[in-house]
Amino acid sequence: MKNLTLATAAAATLSAAVLGLAAPALAAPTGTGDAQATISELEADGNRVIVQRHSDASLADANVVSINRGAPIRGTVMDDFSDRTYQQTVTGYVYYVNVR
Repeated sequence: MKNLTLATAAAATLSAAVLGLAAPALAAPTGTGDAQATISELEADGNRVIVQRHSDASLADANVVSINRGAPIRGTVMDDFSDRTYQQTVTGYVYYVNVR
């Protein structure tokens, strides 16, 4: 009985961990489509975007080949409710966008 309880608890923990890690991956844009729209979406979320071009096409005509997330961007965030300041808070990421 004790082994069954431990196995059930381990399975529940593993399931919660997998589902918890899968949710943030859905927030990132996909690696295909309009380059300008993808870059604008990433920048609107507070990220820095570094574009690596593989052709001479303008961004309006280019397509996204891939997106790679880089280092986090850290900054100071003010909490208006408790009037505290949190330093070294992740406010965004550096994204490398390959376009063609």
